[in-house]
Amino acid sequence: MIARVINQDLEGKVQKKCRVHALSNKQAKQRLDRGPRFLRYINGWKWKNVVTIDEAWVYLTDFNGIRKIYYEFRGERSPESWTKFWKESHPKGVMFVAGVCSREKTAIRFVKPGAKINSEYYIQHVLKPLFKNDIRKLFRESLSTRSSSTMTVLSALFRNHPRMASKFRN
Repeated sequence: MIARVINQDLEGKVQKKCRVHALSNKQAKQRLDRGPRFLRYINGWKWKNVVTIDEAWVYLTDFNGIRKIYYEFRGERSPESWTKFWKESHPKGVMFVAGVCSREKTAIRFVKPGAKINSEYYIQHVLKPLFKNDIRKLFRESLSTRSSSTMTVLSALFRNHPRMASKFRN
C-alpha cells in the first residue's frame, strides 16, 4: 500500500544504482561453441575427476558513514524528514577461495587483507595448498605419493604453459 501511494499517487521514483549481470554476444557464442566440446571431454566417468574452484568477496557491514537513499517527487528533492538513511561506508570485505567436486568440498582459504592478488600469489597461496592438501585428500587412491608429487601434478596441468609450469618447480 505504501509503495502504491509513493509510486502512483505521488509519482515517486526510487533513485538507486542497479547492477546487472548479462552475457555479451561474444561470451554467449563462446559458451555455445565450447559447451558441447567440454561435455564430450567429460563423458563417461571423467566428470567425477573435475574439481571446480571459485573465489568470491563477502562484504561485512561497516557503520561509519551515512549514505542517503531518497525518493524524488516530480523532479524535486524530498525533505530531510522523508530521507531514509543507510549507514554504510566502503564496506570491509573478505576474499576467499573454495572448491567442490563430485566427492567432497575443498577447504575454504581466506586471502589476507591487503594482499596484492596476482598470478604468483594465487599459485603460492591458493593452488599449491589446494593440490598439496585437498586434491590429495579427494583423490587419495588415484594419486599415490610414490608415483606423483604435488609439483609434478601441477607441472603436468600447466605443461602447455611453460611460464606457468616453471613457477611450480620452485
